[in-house]
Amino acid sequence: MSESGKKKVITGLIIFLVIANIISLSALWYSLVKKDIPVPHPVMKTYKRKPDVMGFLCDRLNLDPSQIDQFNRLRKEHFDKIKTINDSARLIRKRMFDEVFKDKTDTAKINSLSKKLGNYSAIKEKYLATHFSDLKKICNKEQCKMLERLVDRSSRSFSDYERRDLHRKPMHNQRKRQRTK
Repeated sequence: MSESGKKKVITGLIIFLVIANIISLSALWYSLVKKDIPVPHPVMKTYKRKPDVMGFLCDRLNLDPSQIDQFNRLRKEHFDKIKTINDSARLIRKRMFDEVFKDKTDTAKINSLSKKLGNYSAIKEKYLATHFSDLKKICNKEQCKMLERLVDRSSRSFSDYERRDLHRKPMHNQRKRQRTK
C-alpha cells in the first residue's frame, strides 16, 4: 500500500473512532439525563421531604382530586405543627447535651429536660393521631378500611421490637446452620 493510501486509511479510522466516541458519549449522557422520572403526584408538590409516602397514600387510598387537595391542606397543617414541636425539642435536646458535657453535670436538670423531650414526643404522637383522624374524615368507607390497614401495618413494621427481631433472626438461623455442619 502506498504512503497516501495508508494516510487515508488512518485518517478514515480516526474519523470513524471520533464519531463512534461521540455517539457513545451522547447515548450515555442521554440515558443518564432522560431516566424514567415519574411524574410527580399533585400532592407531592408541597412536601418534597417524603414524596413517596404521600404518593403511596394517595395511590393506595385512591383519592380523587378534591380529596387530594384536602389531604394536601391537612398535611401542610400537620407538618407546620410538627415543625414547631421539633424546633422546640431540638433546643431542649441541645440544652440537655450541653448539660451532659459540662464539667459538673446536674442530673436533676438532665432528668427535667428529658421529661420535657418526652412530653414533646407525646404531643407529636397526639398530632399524628389527630392528623389521621382528620384524613379519615375525608375518606369514604372503602378508603377508611384501607387507611386503617396501612396505619396498622406501618405501626407494626416500625415497632422497635420487630426491627430488633428482624435483624436478629437471620444471624440466629445462620448460627444454627453453622452448628449443624
